[in-house]
Amino acid sequence: MVERYLRAVRSLIDTLGVPLTDALEMARVPEEFRGPVRVRYEEETALPIRRANVLSGTGGPRPWFQQWDPSTGYYWLQQREYLIDRLGWNQADIGSLDDATDKILSHLEDPRPAGPAQFDVRGLVMGYVQSGKTANFCALAAKAADAGYKLVIILSGIHNSLRLQTQRRINRALGLDPTGVPEPKPGRRWIGLTTPALHGDFRAGTIDANVLQGNEHVLLVCKKNASVLRRLTNWIENRAPASLPVLIIDDEADQASINTGGNRPPVQEDSDLAPDDLDNPQQVKDELDPSVINGMIRTLVRSFTRVSYIAYTATPFANVLINHLAIDRDVFQDLYPRDFIVALPRPNGYTGAERLFGREALPGEHDGQTALDIIDLVPEHEADLLTPRGQDVDAYDPVVYPSMRTAFLDFVLATAARVHRAGGDVPATMLIHTHHRKSVQNRLGERLRTFVSEIRQSWRYDRQAIRPELVQRWDSGFRPVIASVDINRDVAFDAIEEQVDRFFRDPVPVLVLNSDSTDQLDYEADPNLKAVVVGGNRLSRGLTLEGLLVSFYVRRTEYFDTLMQMGRWFGYREHYVDLTRIWTTEELSGWFRDLALAEEELRREIARYERENLTPIDFGPRIRSHPAMMITAQNKMGSARTVSQNYSGYMLQTTAFRLEDRAWLQSNLDAARQLLADIGNPNHPSSTPSRPVWSDVPWQTVDSFLSRYRFDPRGSHEMGAIRQYLQAQARQDELVEWIIAVPGLAAPDNHLGTEPLLAVRGVPANRISRTRLRNKPYDIGTLVNPATLDGTPRSGDEEIGLTDEQLEAARIAAQTDTDPRGRFPRALRRQRSSRQGLLLLYPISPESRPRAGVQSRLPLFDDPQRDGLTVVGSAIVFPSSDSAATIEYVVGSVGTPQGDDQ
Repeated sequence: MVERYLRAVRSLIDTLGVPLTDALEMARVPEEFRGPVRVRYEEETALPIRRANVLSGTGGPRPWFQQWDPSTGYYWLQQREYLIDRLGWNQADIGSLDDATDKILSHLEDPRPAGPAQFDVRGLVMGYVQSGKTANFCALAAKAADAGYKLVIILSGIHNSLRLQTQRRINRALGLDPTGVPEPKPGRRWIGLTTPALHGDFRAGTIDANVLQGNEHVLLVCKKNASVLRRLTNWIENRAPASLPVLIIDDEADQASINTGGNRPPVQEDSDLAPDDLDNPQQVKDELDPSVINGMIRTLVRSFTRVSYIAYTATPFANVLINHLAIDRDVFQDLYPRDFIVALPRPNGYTGAERLFGREALPGEHDGQTALDIIDLVPEHEADLLTPRGQDVDAYDPVVYPSMRTAFLDFVLATAARVHRAGGDVPATMLIHTHHRKSVQNRLGERLRTFVSEIRQSWRYDRQAIRPELVQRWDSGFRPVIASVDINRDVAFDAIEEQVDRFFRDPVPVLVLNSDSTDQLDYEADPNLKAVVVGGNRLSRGLTLEGLLVSFYVRRTEYFDTLMQMGRWFGYREHYVDLTRIWTTEELSGWFRDLALAEEELRREIARYERENLTPIDFGPRIRSHPAMMITAQNKMGSARTVSQNYSGYMLQTTAFRLEDRAWLQSNLDAARQLLADIGNPNHPSSTPSRPVWSDVPWQTVDSFLSRYRFDPRGSHEMGAIRQYLQAQARQDELVEWIIAVPGLAAPDNHLGTEPLLAVRGVPANRISRTRLRNKPYDIGTLVNPATLDGTPRSGDEEIGLTDEQLEAARIAAQTDTDPRGRFPRALRRQRSSRQGLLLLYPISPESRPRAGVQSRLPLFDDPQRDGLTVVGSAIVFPSSDSAATIEYVVGSVGTPQGDDQ
């Protein structure tokens, strides 16, 4: 009842703008419900509007969008009203959806007649598993139609069930279904070329091609199936007007859309692979042709002259590893999201991997995320028996082992408690996913039907035989977790026993979802369905299991993306997350925890690149590798390669700077000023007061500085990896004490000047001179004064902080080093204690100019009076370590780090 009244209050406040008190009166909320409704409304209005992060830079927003206001659009306003009034969305969630879809739309091209005559936009939207990506692209479709896109094509997975689910949702969102948004007025109605039936996919039939010539908006929801896509592209060929603006939304875009084959070279180029080179000539096609679905999608995209292609997925690992330069002579460019990548925010009330499984700490965090205590472990021997291999599959005789039995009892208890808590009937689902083979699923389904019936009969006719077990499980397995989340939700078993009765009143269906079974999961027919669902691949993509409470998952997989997509238990479950249970193995639980870390790190990378104003062509995201799993299937790895980052014995120096970005430069100057304020007066001997040195600086102070200091990603250093390495070494009692120095000029130079913000004991820092490379104008080439064997002792910056004995030992060692490249600096790093790091800060003068006659260099600033600011360069020297942490990442073909200075 509270939810029903809350929905009415939201609608009145949004539509009429009345205060909460008046809305409670107008909605005729009974007195006993006014307090709870008021509390719920005030709680949700305090929720933040979460913003999406966009890796785009010069890819957007595009100029046309500055003059376009999506809030005035017809279709979006209709859909927004439906979401608030009918589906009960709160203002924070509506605001986040509105903001995210505005950002995505702003990166598409202008579809109006005055817009470009030709455009081809490629983008990627990264959501969370079960987080509302469908709602996002429904809103985007409405806003795109308002802006002028006439044809919307949604590619929805590879199964009829997912296509049907998507068709129903988009129909309700756009006014093609009377149970959703009201039918648009004449002149604004949609023409649907696919239908909300299980087999309602595209078939040309008697469809009049003139639908593409008129003013109506046209919608298609198609499977990613070769026959369907071939029918569609053949029908569109020579029928689509050149001026037709098209939006293609590729849902679950890392499934089937990825090129798992090759790319045929342009006709004028000869391939060195021919039929004679292979035992089977058919392999030539497999080697050189793009995979069929990928080729069909590329063909579809190039069928239009004005098109925006947007890939949606929660697991974009394969998408960001697509070779951005790949060209096929027939289907042209691959689907790399060259124009933008949008990372949708984690929605309010969303329960994801890190909430359920926890994760390790990332740079800047002292602790990781603690898992919620809802994971129950399936014993390894039971998991092995439930996942037969090889010849054992044919002989598989399913048994309901103790862990699965307890998991079903958990489902009974969780369902009863949720219905009791909701005050009305709600759907409830138990997921059982043990094997990908349909024969195993079918046999297990049959055995479970017998088992569930036996438990039902026991409750109804021999209750005392099973009631004590349920009471004990409720008291020990549920109530402590419930109390830890919200003590007010905790109730005794007696309070939910009536709902257990209701649960067992009718037979509990056990549905097997695969192509051999006639079972269907239809929430349209039964909105409060309560069922046990057994399945495999069909459950691992897109399909929503309403009210999923208990998951029994023991299927091992080798791939990041596959494992994450198996997690149907992610989603909007915060109101009953304390009632959910996940039964899995210890190994899989650890893998999900690792995945949570990789996912969060990838999102933070995208957020960082947004701050740096970069495009996906400038810099491709890195994905943390895993010792036991691959990022994605080998044939979807594209141009991927593994890079290792271990900084033992390395010196890293910043040579790339965003000289055109004054705010960026100022932030680094402020970071350096804050660091000097934190460490106080110099406490280490130095050659002159104008080159101050500090010793025994705690590593946390250095880490704090690194969290504020901004590296230009066009250089070769990754701040996240550097800080991870520092924190990992500190846990081993290494890099815990630091030397910090500001090696400015020994005496001030009138032309270069000083920097008062970096003053020490009232003496401003003397600025140094560094100029830009002509062939790489954002880079200065070298920052650090090198230490050389034949140079004056202590003239090299890396010698700072070392004793005379250490310097002498380094000279002796360097003379016997057979590799002349960097042998003295390498020897210095071996002499430095593994507990000690060296951080150098360089105040570079904006007046820096090349010496007369030097043609290979440019001034640091073209107009230092107008644009100039002290540029703070930094160098970090890591000593050699026998216990150095190595962090491995998988990267694609775009702008990846090329290594570090030695």
